[in-house]
Amino acid sequence: MAEPAPPLSPLHHLGETQWQTGSGSVLLEDRSLRGKFVLHGKADDPALQEAVSAAFGLALPAVNKAAEAEGRTLAWLGPKEWLALCPAGEETAAAESLRAAGVSHVSVGHGRALISLSGPRSLDLLRKATSLDVHPRSFAPGDCAQTRLARLAVLLIPRGEPAGFDILCDRGFAEYLWLWLKDAAREFAA
Repeated sequence: MAEPAPPLSPLHHLGETQWQTGSGSVLLEDRSLRGKFVLHGKADDPALQEAVSAAFGLALPAVNKAAEAEGRTLAWLGPKEWLALCPAGEETAAAESLRAAGVSHVSVGHGRALISLSGPRSLDLLRKATSLDVHPRSFAPGDCAQTRLARLAVLLIPRGEPAGFDILCDRGFAEYLWLWLKDAAREFAA
């Protein structure tokens, strides 16, 4: 039996996993191959809280909040719904842990793209693309928002270290978003 083909990012055909302006003021990174799950349940359910903590080492975040530690992220999506991100290669263990605990979850790893945006001008770039107030006073690490970015529905998560943002969109729009961000960042190249 042939080995299964390795997973491919929705941006693999572009031949780049990173891009930055000549000055390094904006950096894009394709992080689409991370494990991604949508979790369902009641936030006050002790069994859910325990299972999520065991699988990801994080507590369920509150409304419009996200938690991040050791390469794992949990972000609130809606009542009784969270997005969990884990490093590539940890998806199977996380899924088995959730399944064993009886947690309702769906793997959405190949259905969503994740683009990381960082650099000293990343905030300026985001301001061009969304009406959301992305200033750190209003939108800081520990927050998350479902919003529009370059006309696309996205989940936007500010990161602490390194400072920047994780942007999740549907897989089919990944190329559009990547190219849009690259084009919009060119003014910061000098």
